[in-house]
Amino acid sequence: MLDVNTRAEWFDDADGSRTGKKAKYGEMTAGLNVMPKRTFNLRPEVRYDLASNAVFGPGRCIEAAESSMDFRLRRVAEVLTAKPR
Repeated sequence: MLDVNTRAEWFDDADGSRTGKKAKYGEMTAGLNVMPKRTFNLRPEVRYDLASNAVFGPGRCIEAAESSMDFRLRRVAEVLTAKPR
């Protein structure tokens, strides 16, 4: 089984009270949920961040990107007793 997920967010920290830096922030994320077996999930994800002012990293960029992956192993008994979605 394969699931695809996306998310986009926008935030205006006009006075810098939430993040410590005055800026408008945007974020886009895309990921997969790969389930080759009922007891195993693999979830890769990529994320892109954008700000109206240079706020990311030590060099202070307006863009940042990252990728991550996690996995989940479930007990067989948990899978056998789970209700179908």
